Amino acid sequence: MVLDLGLRSWLLGDYAKRIEALETLVKELKDSQAEILKELKDIHKALGSKANYDDIKDLRLRLNNVIQSLESLQSQIESLSLWSQREQILESDVAKKDLVLRLISKGYDTPKELKVMVPFGSKKLYEILRELERDGLIKTIKIKRRVYYKLKEEAY
Repeated sequence: MVLDLGLRSWLLGDYAKRIEALETLVKELKDSQAEILKELKDIHKALGSKANYDDIKDLRLRLNNVIQSLESLQSQIESLSLWSQREQILESDVAKKDLVLRLISKGYDTPKELKVMVPFGSKKLYEILRELERDGLIKTIKIKRRVYYKLKEEAY
């Protein structure tokens, strides 16, 4: 076992240090991105209350595009952050359940969104979702053909 860890560190070389640096960078990017997104949403809300809507319509469309881009970036950063924690998450079912609950509380509420974010397979994801629903922690909401998962207190 000791040989395995030595071999792994020898093979990885300075990549372990690079991964730690990337994790720090991701955290800083996430913080700054959240501040920018909040500021853009405030600007968007202020623009919506202006009296002359036609004059600022182009600006509002641009802001919508920037907000969507930033939300996509936020999703990618979250996915990268989860990838860096992959080994700890895959070790226990409790960590997997906590991850799924945390993602649902952050707004990843469809099966497609959850599948993209979790570092394990669809079968395990659906097992966890069924267990969480049995435990009374989440609620499944079906609207036409779409399925959404909400935390129990958010569902009502």
